[in-house]
Amino acid sequence: MQKRLSKTGLILILPSIIYLFFLSLYPTIYTVFLSSKEFNLARPHKSVFVGIGNFIRLFQDDLFRRSLLNTLVIAVFSIVLELIFGYIVAEVFDKRLKGMEALRTIYMLPMMVTPVVWGLVWVYIFNPNFGLANYIFEKVGLGFQPWFASGGTAILSLILVNIWQWTPFTAIIFLAGLSGIPNDIYDAANVDGAKWYQLIFSVKLPALKQMAMVTILIRLMDNLRLFDLVYSTTQGGPGSSTETMSFFIYRHGFKFFNLGYSSTAAILVLVFIILVSQYLIRLFYQGGEIGE
Repeated sequence: MQKRLSKTGLILILPSIIYLFFLSLYPTIYTVFLSSKEFNLARPHKSVFVGIGNFIRLFQDDLFRRSLLNTLVIAVFSIVLELIFGYIVAEVFDKRLKGMEALRTIYMLPMMVTPVVWGLVWVYIFNPNFGLANYIFEKVGLGFQPWFASGGTAILSLILVNIWQWTPFTAIIFLAGLSGIPNDIYDAANVDGAKWYQLIFSVKLPALKQMAMVTILIRLMDNLRLFDLVYSTTQGGPGSSTETMSFFIYRHGFKFFNLGYSSTAAILVLVFIILVSQYLIRLFYQGGEIGE
């Protein structure tokens, strides 16, 4: 009976195994294979085995190091500000006020739309000549801003759009955490004469630690492979000021057709994401914040 159940279970999951093999495992293996070759899609007959040559070349590539730095800058600033603004919004939405349910629904709309669409919308808003942002800035006396058109402000504009779209994600998680705090805890704190800031730092924030750490992990993985927003707004420019690791891979693979080099970059990005994620997960467990 046990063997029959095991065979039945194997048969039932076999389609999923086949699906995962052809859509996940096989492309990964083939990407590793391509990373060992100098393979250009425009000249496939001239492919040459180079071993770890592509990896050595990649580590010496200033543009790849710049894309890595850009990715980390976007990830760190976006996540930190999303956590801060997300908590503030969650506090507002936690109030039992009339019309709050409708306001919550409206506020969640940005993360429901694909980043490519919002990227195109913000390109028009940040247009230096006829964009809404500069019109408002000039009316209030802040002057002209280049936004996506300048290397100095392009990455800041990209971070701003990223925060605007994904702060609702953080807010809804924190709102769920705040809603789960028992009223008895608030009553006990009020009896002890706790001030509003003591409630935040001694009651609310400790209760949200687990959710905050999970949010950091999810958003970090999202930002380390950020592509769609960059593609629809700056195309990695001006110059390479906003080029991320994912856009670096896209540019070499689909513009220069250098699949060997882009596959090498993809492998390194994958390994980097896995290592960072595993480090954070281990850090959370050692801190006793998950699974308590």
